[in-house]
Amino acid sequence: MRIQEITATNVIAQLPRLQPVGDDSALLGQAWNVLIVANGFEDRASSVAQRLAGAGATVDLTIVLEFTTNKENNAARRAELDEAIIRLGGTSISLDGGCADHVFDQSLARLIGQVGDVNQVSVVLDVSGCSGRFILRVLRVLFELSRSSRRLRLDVFYTQAMDYAPTPAVAEKLIADASNGEPVATTLGLDFDADDETHLIERPGQQIDPAPERALVICGFNADRVRASLDRIDTSFNVDVPHPSVTYVAGRPPREEDEWRLDAMIRINSAGDADHPIQPKITSTLNYEETLGVLEAEYERAEHRYRLTVLPFGSKMQSIAVALFCEAHPDVRVQMLAPTHYRGVEYSRGIRQTHLLPLGDLSEISDALAKIGSVDLSEAAHNRPRNPAVSVRVSYELEA
Repeated sequence: MRIQEITATNVIAQLPRLQPVGDDSALLGQAWNVLIVANGFEDRASSVAQRLAGAGATVDLTIVLEFTTNKENNAARRAELDEAIIRLGGTSISLDGGCADHVFDQSLARLIGQVGDVNQVSVVLDVSGCSGRFILRVLRVLFELSRSSRRLRLDVFYTQAMDYAPTPAVAEKLIADASNGEPVATTLGLDFDADDETHLIERPGQQIDPAPERALVICGFNADRVRASLDRIDTSFNVDVPHPSVTYVAGRPPREEDEWRLDAMIRINSAGDADHPIQPKITSTLNYEETLGVLEAEYERAEHRYRLTVLPFGSKMQSIAVALFCEAHPDVRVQMLAPTHYRGVEYSRGIRQTHLLPLGDLSEISDALAKIGSVDLSEAAHNRPRNPAVSVRVSYELEA
């Protein structure tokens, strides 16, 4: 008998890839029903909206996600975002990012439900100025909407900054202090303190059997927030670092000159213990499929013996990977602990490359992810038509 097994590796290989967008790209001048963008404080926060407007794109509804932190910094950027929104046409509405999670989810779903035709709604999500919480909450709502009678087509845009804080000099001083036996800082000053409220993302209606806890940490540059978040899962996770029930993932920047950031990230997340540093899985901060592959490998290793919680403190594209991972596995939850405020205008500077992730029909993406770990016993399966964007098949022979 010929058995078809669908593995995470093969599903990930068939998912859409992030692609650079040129200035003359026809990808920019399209018509969308909805644009979702954050009113952030970075230079790049309004760059996609400006590029879309300049290319002649049209949008029926723009939803502006409002941060509750750094309000003055955000307000200073609002005029250039509003100018682009006017050129895109349609109407715009702001959504308070500080409202209760269920209110945020319901409001976003209701707004998107009011546009498009009876069969399909097209959405463009600009994550350039978004926090990880915004990215994960929005994608959870969009995936839930894709299970309705209407198809939801999604394009994700992401613009890299020219430079990111902290500077290499700050990192070099940090490393020098560590080598001299001085305590290592647990934050590089990009965000500050941990909010009192913990935000959870779980698939509605899921009943999880009691099991030991296990955490998957996507590292950032504030180990204090990581530890505070781990404490809310299991206080023993911070007794010994690295803890055997905590897996760390650290992001490798795409530019060679930024490699020092990876080293600094590992040091500050190692609790200042040079003799027992964390041993993170290293993935790209840009290519989301690498992080998704590591998460899938950890899920398979857990073998349903643990309750898995992901703590996403990494890059925006790593947050995309977390969202897809949770869509594939309803028993996984995400826990987020936001900072009380960010560094603001010094967080990043300038605008570099814009990328597009054309996820397309989210119901097809969801169906493909749901097949991970399943088998197809049909002998005629190899003759079925394939959608190359989402369908996969691995074949091997079993001895009779």
